[in-house]
Amino acid sequence: MVTIFVSGFLTENKNSFAECFKDYTFIGIGKSDYYFYLWPSYSVPGIFEIFTEGIEKFNGIGCSFEEAHNNAIIAGEILSDIIGSKKFFGSKINLVGHSLGCRVIYSCIMHFSENYQI
Repeated sequence: MVTIFVSGFLTENKNSFAECFKDYTFIGIGKSDYYFYLWPSYSVPGIFEIFTEGIEKFNGIGCSFEEAHNNAIIAGEILSDIIGSKKFFGSKINLVGHSLGCRVIYSCIMHFSENYQI
């Protein structure tokens, strides 16, 4: 089983986001591998470059909620492709979203249902 935590709007950094769930026990999840999906909610040129080169190189300049919402849709499609990869093939997956991370999950599920066989 795999559990993926998805960051929300303006999550400051990977350490603060991961700290929120570090010692948290989830009822009903059982034994699971845990991953943290941090996506840039800020609007910057080259959002795909951020995902391919790594979140550490990202220096946000701020954006409107509408721009962040659009980025969440893109991030969900990318997450869908990650879940559809061979790495997670056959795994049961739990998705846990914080704030706008729930929109990322929704976009992920919609993209996954259109592009992969369940």
